[in-house]
Amino acid sequence: MFLSNFLKEKNWQKFSENPKSNIYADENVWAFVIEGIFNLYKIPFIIVTSTFDKNTELIEDAGCIGDKNKYLNYPYLGEGIFFRNKQVNGQYLSERLDTLKKINSYKQNMEPFLIVSSVSSLINLMPKNLTDSLSDFSIFKGNQYKMGSLTESLTNLGYERVHKVYDKGEFSIRGDVVDIFDISESNPLRLDFFDDNLEHLNYYDILSQKNFSEISEFTLTPNFNPWKIRESKEVLLKADEYVKREEYISLIDLLKEKVGKFGIIICDPLEVYLKVKSEIDIVEKTISSEGEDLIVNDTEFIKKYIPKRNFLENNVTEVKFNLLSSRKELLDENDFEFTAIKTQKQNFGNPGAFIENLKSDINKNKKILISLENNERIKKIRELLVETGLPFDLLGSDKHVDIAAIKNKIISLLNINFTEGMNLILFQFMENLIYMNSSMLIKKQILSCFQKALMNLSPEILLFIRHTASEDILMLFLKISLV
Repeated sequence: MFLSNFLKEKNWQKFSENPKSNIYADENVWAFVIEGIFNLYKIPFIIVTSTFDKNTELIEDAGCIGDKNKYLNYPYLGEGIFFRNKQVNGQYLSERLDTLKKINSYKQNMEPFLIVSSVSSLINLMPKNLTDSLSDFSIFKGNQYKMGSLTESLTNLGYERVHKVYDKGEFSIRGDVVDIFDISESNPLRLDFFDDNLEHLNYYDILSQKNFSEISEFTLTPNFNPWKIRESKEVLLKADEYVKREEYISLIDLLKEKVGKFGIIICDPLEVYLKVKSEIDIVEKTISSEGEDLIVNDTEFIKKYIPKRNFLENNVTEVKFNLLSSRKELLDENDFEFTAIKTQKQNFGNPGAFIENLKSDINKNKKILISLENNERIKKIRELLVETGLPFDLLGSDKHVDIAAIKNKIISLLNINFTEGMNLILFQFMENLIYMNSSMLIKKQILSCFQKALMNLSPEILLFIRHTASEDILMLFLKISLV
């Protein structure tokens, strides 16, 4: 809802007709701008921030206004990729591998995505000769698989055979059943065979061992860490490939190779470019000072996994935007400023300050949108606005109200043993419906649902309701019927 309103704003309409590379906007509306750009171009994007905290904040903001599933977090793996005495965060590695999986499959499904990466994550390179090992292994229900070949494929992808699957990166074989826990999934997968034919492909719960979702195909993510220094420099190189051992690529290089056309959005470019240089300095100093704990005792070789300080500035892509929060004095032809869209000043939970800020914005003829996380908050803000006499509209989705479903819900609640607790549940259900729907027509339809629901009840329950219905419920229905 908020995104659609943003895309209708004159500011956005003007920008979309002639996009500029430098975008000046309040930092709190960056998520809207990014969503707008993504909708405008409909291609994959990589968004670069200066810190991991800004990464997280941006993904959370985007999840409130758009589809959070299309955002891929590309987190920092830590120093475990260089040092044998330090660990790599398994969950973060899983998220990175999921990102690589989406990149690899893009040309097959053409479903755009947004990768969000901090500078510290982006400065990890991987050997170019490993990109061939990023190929995924797809499994299809109905196809035939030799158990020996399947076992070999899983092992080659880095999966460990165990008696029973407990952790990511494991697989087991018990007769005609194969369990696999993909490194980038939250639940393991169960393959049920009849001879060599794969009859069923299900996700299952690791604790109860029960299947809960059948699928027709699955693409397995390779279980290895391409960013980690290998024990032996040549461990993954064939004899005729030694010449390639000094070629390393970044995530952006991989996107160019696997995706083709994609875009880059840099959040506060000056801060990001300075951060790139400082992060590389820190990593190189750490490698030099703690050489005895390195996975490979060769600092020059390890530095091949680190990009040049200007790698991000020098990356040229067809679609590239800079998001800036501070406005310069004079805008040039490559600049655009979202002047009309701002976030309200902080009121620190003070209702008086909140109302004063609203009044100030209304006096300036500004359009105000308020996003609230639940019905209780909607109720409180609505009451506050009514008390102060401020005009407002509820941006509900009345046209999507399922009247039949409401009627069935009311009947269900009324038919349950109607105790004082159920009385309260019914009241809350009805009250939420009223506050979530601003249309008088919908309110009257809801009341009609209640009246029709009463006709479906037994005389005994009706008598019980008449004697136990709370004053709140009776007043609520009276309020609706009189509107």
